[in-house]
Amino acid sequence: MVKIGDIVNKFAESDPKEKIKQDILGQFKSINADVGHVLPPNWLPAIYIPSLNPKEKAVLQEAIDELISEGLVVSKGDNLALTEKGVDAIY
Repeated sequence: MVKIGDIVNKFAESDPKEKIKQDILGQFKSINADVGHVLPPNWLPAIYIPSLNPKEKAVLQEAIDELISEGLVVSKGDNLALTEKGVDAIY
């Protein structure tokens, strides 16, 4: 039986932008984030971005912009904060 999660994961593997979006939302989930919570301060610049390959780095800002335009996160200074819609999406 095929699971939706498997399809999403397969799609994310082939689309770097989707992978980044899932990684960011996954980080929020891993810290049990709630509405208004932000990512750990150095996670994006010191941990996550250095782990990206060149194709992923090229679409990083687009992926973040899409998360914002989809209403899943908002920009909060140099960081991202989870919205209510984002909470509903990850839990």
